[in-house]
Amino acid sequence: MPIDPSGNNPPVNARDNPIDPLIDAPRTTAVPAPPFPHSNDDAPASSSAPASVLTLWAIYAVEVVAIGILRIPHDLALFMFAFGDRGSWLVAQYLTAHGARPTIDFGFPYGLLPLLFGRAWFAIFGLTPAAFNAAMMTGGVAMAFGMARFANAMRLSRVGQLLMVVALPVAIQSSLPGLSHLLEAVALCLAISEHARGNRGAALALATAACFAKAALGYLYGLLLILLIVAHCRRLSTRNAPTEGVGLASSDDPTESIGATPGAPSALARLDWLALRRSLMPAAVTALLLFALAGPVFGARPLLESLLPLNGMKIYRSQHFSFFTPWARTFWDPRSQPLGRFFATPAPFWLGSTIWLALAGLLTGGHLFAGSRFFAGSRSLSPSPDGAGAAGSRVSSPLPVDHGTDDGTSHRRDEIAASSHPLTRSRLWSSPPSECATVQLRHEIVFCCAVLQTLFVLRFFGPPTSWTYYPYIVVMAVAAASVINSVTARVTMLLAFVAFIALDASLVGAASQRKMYAPSALTAGLWADAADRAEWSTVTRLIAGSRGPRTVAAGGPQSVALRGAQVGIRTAGSSSGAVTRPLAEAPASLPRAAEASLSTVLPNSAGPRTVAIGVAGAASILFPQFEKPVGAYLVRDEATPAEVERTIELIKAADFVVRPASVSLGDPIYAWPEMTRAFDNFQVIWKGQTYQVCRHR
Repeated sequence: MPIDPSGNNPPVNARDNPIDPLIDAPRTTAVPAPPFPHSNDDAPASSSAPASVLTLWAIYAVEVVAIGILRIPHDLALFMFAFGDRGSWLVAQYLTAHGARPTIDFGFPYGLLPLLFGRAWFAIFGLTPAAFNAAMMTGGVAMAFGMARFANAMRLSRVGQLLMVVALPVAIQSSLPGLSHLLEAVALCLAISEHARGNRGAALALATAACFAKAALGYLYGLLLILLIVAHCRRLSTRNAPTEGVGLASSDDPTESIGATPGAPSALARLDWLALRRSLMPAAVTALLLFALAGPVFGARPLLESLLPLNGMKIYRSQHFSFFTPWARTFWDPRSQPLGRFFATPAPFWLGSTIWLALAGLLTGGHLFAGSRFFAGSRSLSPSPDGAGAAGSRVSSPLPVDHGTDDGTSHRRDEIAASSHPLTRSRLWSSPPSECATVQLRHEIVFCCAVLQTLFVLRFFGPPTSWTYYPYIVVMAVAAASVINSVTARVTMLLAFVAFIALDASLVGAASQRKMYAPSALTAGLWADAADRAEWSTVTRLIAGSRGPRTVAAGGPQSVALRGAQVGIRTAGSSSGAVTRPLAEAPASLPRAAEASLSTVLPNSAGPRTVAIGVAGAASILFPQFEKPVGAYLVRDEATPAEVERTIELIKAADFVVRPASVSLGDPIYAWPEMTRAFDNFQVIWKGQTYQVCRHR
């Protein structure tokens, strides 16, 4: 229309005459407040220029390595590997290297990805506890990288950064029970960091990899990510949906959700299928690749059984695991120990953070579901003091980039205009999300982590040490919630103080333990205090100073030995030594006849046959005086019937059996009546605080 030079122009539709942001900046359209209260009104100021990922990674990694070195006496303790879960991972690698199949020849409730990783790792560094601990430290450094990317993307305030540093030894454990727990932790930690940067598709791919490591929280997080991806694609479709007589909705107009034509053709029911496909493709490729790698190595049946959480659920039911059992209460119940000692443990911080995270999850969930009508795909607007969009606002939605979507990492238009670099996908992927998008992503992460932690406590919590499985979820979510408002910042500061008390006590305890523990040749290089070394010396002396082996009819007995990357067959020969042949020269029937070879009584030398029996542990491969293992875990509903039968036959043919001193330490014989009967012909000749020795009558 013609413009009157006098300035007396009639009002026109804003879409016919767009507002010039340079001229008409003071004339902004007022936007009504959302129906749900805005939580960022008194939020602490977060850094507009987040700390560098490399800087944060260097700080976190140094802390992880320092704590790992300090805790070596605990992480490489004798009992942890001789009769603990960490040793069973060495046994599982040993058995699979010799043809035994997980879930068929021996019980294995975890995923197969850790076995594939372990096969490569131990082939390079050797099947030793030191190599196992090195894998744990390497995984901790990888988790530190994920937490650095997370802190950078979430633009944490000083309170949040303080919590990350102080609680890092809680979030990243220096050692976990097995490689399955480690790989799951690495995958989920990296997934949360990618989610924080808006890369929901990459986060879903990492959650998929976590399912191949351990069939647990990876499935739930993957489901939540799929729902968020679908909701995001609906928002994209709604923003780009045409309206009657208007054409494509302009994403430049901040009032488009208010002035949209009521007759829009089912905009809320549509999806941006291209964006959905791009978001789901990485997870599909990851799943197919892992299927292709693990299937040919272990077989279809072990692969499928390891991907289903049915075995783990069955074990939890039979063992009566629960967060509220008396055994689990020894970790989190203040009445289980003196109050001063209780606050010197991670329990107060973990318990307080879990409760606070559940409340924060309700708050952020309210924003996602009620205030923003998140899953309805609406784009309600909410003002904020600094003008940056609030959770669920149209401003926080990703912008289309190069005929696709940036999935939450796109820059605002003013940032794009001011940038001197071209807007490429690689640059967008590596850069943190805009401050507007960060608010939406922060609420998503706090809500998802609250759901994950709550389900873990109510359904997946087992023995008292179960808290070590997912503490990084709690720490990352509480740090993200610290920026929501001033109340969350104060609570985070209090939790950081509680974590500092536990950290100080932990460092003092680790330092004193380093003075009391020491490695020795007697304990195969593992660490033990004077009392434990004295007990183990008694065990070895009783075995070595006793009579020779009983005669056992066994045609062509042979045992297998694994030394680092070399796999061989050890054939019983003269007392001067044994002949070792590489696996390539071994009988071709060995991998298919694993069941038969494992069920044979295998003498290691001319000395007495000694068997190490525990719920878990690797004494059978760490010490040459013990018979080679025939199973990994002697737990009800976990060990296979054939595995139990082989163990009983091994006991019957043994001269000595070394067991933990009590059921609480892992003595497994009372779990099976038939195993208890096998000890009718044995007598306990010595029993200490940790170990006991039984001799055949």
